[in-house]
Amino acid sequence: MGSEGLNGLINDISRRRIYYLVWLSINKPELLSYISPDNLTEVIAVLSGSDWRVKAYATLVLGVMASKGIKLPKYVTAEVIKLLSDPSEYVRSGAAWVLGRVSSSSGAENCKTIYDSLAKLLGDRSWIVRAAAVKSLGELNKGCTPLREVIKNRLYDVLIYDKNDIVRKVAYSVLKKL
Repeated sequence: MGSEGLNGLINDISRRRIYYLVWLSINKPELLSYISPDNLTEVIAVLSGSDWRVKAYATLVLGVMASKGIKLPKYVTAEVIKLLSDPSEYVRSGAAWVLGRVSSSSGAENCKTIYDSLAKLLGDRSWIVRAAAVKSLGELNKGCTPLREVIKNRLYDVLIYDKNDIVRKVAYSVLKKL
Protein backbone atom coordinates (compact mmCIF):
# COMPACT_ATOMS: atom_id res chain seq x y z
CA MET A 1 0.00 0.00 0.00
CA GLY A 2 1.46 3.36 -1.05
CA SER A 3 1.52 6.49 1.08
CA GLU A 4 -1.55 7.82 -0.74
CA GLY A 5 -3.53 4.70 0.16
CA LEU A 6 -2.32 4.82 3.74
CA ASN A 7 -3.29 8.51 4.08
CA GLY A 8 -6.72 7.70 2.65
CA LEU A 9 -7.15 4.89 5.17
CA ILE A 10 -6.11 7.14 8.06
CA ASN A 11 -8.52 9.85 6.87
CA ASP A 12 -11.31 7.27 6.60
CA ILE A 13 -10.67 6.04 10.15
CA SER A 14 -10.65 9.63 11.46
CA ARG A 15 -13.89 10.38 9.61
CA ARG A 16 -15.57 7.29 11.06
CA ARG A 17 -14.49 8.22 14.58
CA ILE A 18 -15.88 11.73 14.13
CA TYR A 19 -19.18 10.30 12.87
CA TYR A 20 -19.29 8.07 15.95
CA LEU A 21 -18.72 11.09 18.19
CA VAL A 22 -21.54 12.88 16.37
CA TRP A 23 -23.81 9.92 16.99
CA LEU A 24 -22.85 10.08 20.69
CA SER A 25 -23.51 13.84 20.73
CA ILE A 26 -27.02 13.34 19.48
CA ASN A 27 -28.04 10.07 21.12
CA LYS A 28 -25.97 9.80 24.32
CA PRO A 29 -24.59 13.28 25.11
CA GLU A 30 -23.96 12.32 28.75
CA LEU A 31 -21.20 9.98 27.53
CA LEU A 32 -19.25 12.85 25.97
CA SER A 33 -17.76 13.69 29.36
CA TYR A 34 -15.80 10.43 29.06
CA ILE A 35 -14.09 11.42 25.82
CA SER A 36 -10.36 11.08 26.23
CA PRO A 37 -7.97 13.93 25.46
CA ASP A 38 -6.71 11.84 22.53
CA ASN A 39 -10.14 11.88 20.92
CA LEU A 40 -10.49 15.60 21.53
CA THR A 41 -7.11 16.11 19.87
CA GLU A 42 -8.38 14.09 16.93
CA VAL A 43 -11.52 16.23 16.69
CA ILE A 44 -9.35 19.35 16.68
CA ALA A 45 -7.03 17.84 14.05
CA VAL A 46 -9.98 17.20 11.76
CA LEU A 47 -10.86 20.90 11.85
CA SER A 48 -7.89 21.68 9.61
CA GLY A 49 -8.86 19.07 7.02
CA SER A 50 -10.45 19.68 3.63
CA ASP A 51 -13.76 17.80 4.01
CA TRP A 52 -16.37 20.39 5.01
CA ARG A 53 -18.79 17.72 6.21
CA VAL A 54 -16.33 16.27 8.69
CA LYS A 55 -15.39 19.76 9.93
CA ALA A 56 -19.07 20.64 10.37
CA TYR A 57 -19.64 17.41 12.31
CA ALA A 58 -16.59 18.09 14.46
CA THR A 59 -18.00 21.52 15.36
CA LEU A 60 -21.24 19.79 16.35
CA VAL A 61 -19.34 17.50 18.72
CA LEU A 62 -17.46 20.44 20.28
CA GLY A 63 -20.63 22.50 20.63
CA VAL A 64 -22.56 19.69 22.31
CA MET A 65 -19.65 19.04 24.65
CA ALA A 66 -19.52 22.73 25.64
CA SER A 67 -23.30 22.97 26.05
CA LYS A 68 -23.22 19.93 28.35
CA GLY A 69 -20.82 21.78 30.63
CA ILE A 70 -17.66 19.98 29.55
CA LYS A 71 -14.84 22.48 29.91
CA LEU A 72 -12.91 22.57 26.65
CA PRO A 73 -9.24 23.55 26.67
CA LYS A 74 -8.47 27.17 25.76
CA TYR A 75 -6.74 26.21 22.52
CA VAL A 76 -10.07 24.91 21.20
CA THR A 77 -11.42 28.47 20.96
CA ALA A 78 -8.47 29.52 18.80
CA GLU A 79 -8.96 26.53 16.51
CA VAL A 80 -12.68 27.20 16.18
CA ILE A 81 -12.07 30.88 15.40
CA LYS A 82 -9.90 29.79 12.46
CA LEU A 83 -12.96 28.04 11.01
CA LEU A 84 -14.84 31.34 10.75
CA SER A 85 -13.07 31.98 7.45
CA ASP A 86 -13.80 28.52 6.00
CA PRO A 87 -15.31 28.53 2.49
CA SER A 88 -18.28 26.43 3.68
CA GLU A 89 -21.15 28.33 5.25
CA TYR A 90 -22.02 25.21 7.22
CA VAL A 91 -18.58 25.10 8.82
CA ARG A 92 -18.67 28.86 9.54
CA SER A 93 -22.14 28.64 11.11
CA GLY A 94 -21.10 25.57 13.13
CA ALA A 95 -18.04 27.42 14.38
CA ALA A 96 -20.20 30.40 15.38
CA TRP A 97 -22.52 28.03 17.25
CA VAL A 98 -19.57 26.49 19.09
CA LEU A 99 -18.27 29.92 20.10
CA GLY A 100 -21.64 30.70 21.68
CA ARG A 101 -21.50 27.49 23.69
CA VAL A 102 -17.84 27.91 24.67
CA SER A 103 -18.38 31.54 25.68
CA SER A 104 -20.70 30.66 28.53
CA SER A 105 -18.03 28.51 30.16
CA SER A 106 -14.83 30.25 29.11
CA GLY A 107 -14.98 33.20 31.47
CA ALA A 108 -14.12 36.81 30.87
CA GLU A 109 -10.68 36.17 29.41
CA ASN A 110 -12.06 35.07 26.03
CA CYS A 111 -15.08 37.40 25.87
CA LYS A 112 -13.51 40.15 23.80
CA THR A 113 -11.89 37.72 21.35
CA ILE A 114 -15.12 35.78 20.87
CA TYR A 115 -17.15 38.98 20.57
CA ASP A 116 -14.83 40.40 17.89
CA SER A 117 -14.98 37.13 15.94
CA LEU A 118 -18.77 36.89 16.09
CA ALA A 119 -19.24 40.58 15.28
CA LYS A 120 -17.26 40.10 12.04
CA LEU A 121 -19.66 37.32 11.05
CA LEU A 122 -22.61 39.73 11.15
CA GLY A 123 -21.36 40.94 7.76
CA ASP A 124 -21.07 37.44 6.28
CA ARG A 125 -22.65 36.84 2.87
CA SER A 126 -24.61 33.85 4.20
CA TRP A 127 -27.74 34.47 6.25
CA ILE A 128 -27.22 31.09 7.96
CA VAL A 129 -23.87 32.27 9.31
CA ARG A 130 -25.28 35.64 10.39
CA ALA A 131 -28.16 33.96 12.21
CA ALA A 132 -25.76 31.62 14.04
CA ALA A 133 -23.60 34.60 15.01
CA VAL A 134 -26.65 36.44 16.38
CA LYS A 135 -27.68 33.45 18.51
CA SER A 136 -24.14 33.06 19.79
CA LEU A 137 -23.93 36.75 20.65
CA GLY A 138 -27.00 36.15 22.80
CA GLU A 139 -25.16 33.32 24.58
CA LEU A 140 -22.07 35.50 24.93
CA ASN A 141 -24.20 38.21 26.53
CA LYS A 142 -25.04 35.85 29.40
CA GLY A 143 -21.43 35.26 30.40
CA CYS A 144 -19.65 38.50 29.53
CA THR A 145 -20.86 41.20 31.86
CA PRO A 146 -18.52 43.98 30.61
CA LEU A 147 -19.77 43.60 27.03
CA ARG A 148 -23.52 43.35 27.66
CA GLU A 149 -24.43 46.83 26.41
CA VAL A 150 -22.12 46.54 23.40
CA ILE A 151 -23.67 43.20 22.45
CA LYS A 152 -27.23 44.51 22.90
CA ASN A 153 -26.51 47.52 20.71
CA ARG A 154 -24.96 45.29 18.06
CA LEU A 155 -28.04 43.06 18.08
CA TYR A 156 -30.32 46.12 17.72
CA ASP A 157 -28.27 47.09 14.65
CA VAL A 158 -28.87 43.63 13.19
CA LEU A 159 -32.59 43.92 13.97
CA ILE A 160 -32.80 47.21 12.09
CA TYR A 161 -30.30 46.84 9.25
CA ASP A 162 -29.89 43.19 8.26
CA LYS A 163 -31.35 42.48 4.84
CA ASN A 164 -32.67 39.01 5.71
CA ASP A 165 -36.01 38.54 7.49
CA ILE A 166 -34.90 35.35 9.24
CA VAL A 167 -31.77 36.97 10.68
CA ARG A 168 -33.84 39.91 11.92
CA LYS A 169 -36.34 37.51 13.54
CA VAL A 170 -33.50 35.67 15.25
CA ALA A 171 -32.13 39.01 16.52
CA TYR A 172 -35.59 39.95 17.83
CA SER A 173 -35.94 36.59 19.56
CA VAL A 174 -32.50 36.91 21.18
CA LEU A 175 -33.16 40.51 22.28
CA LYS A 176 -36.49 39.49 23.89
CA LYS A 177 -34.60 37.04 26.12
CA LEU A 178 -31.98 39.54 27.25
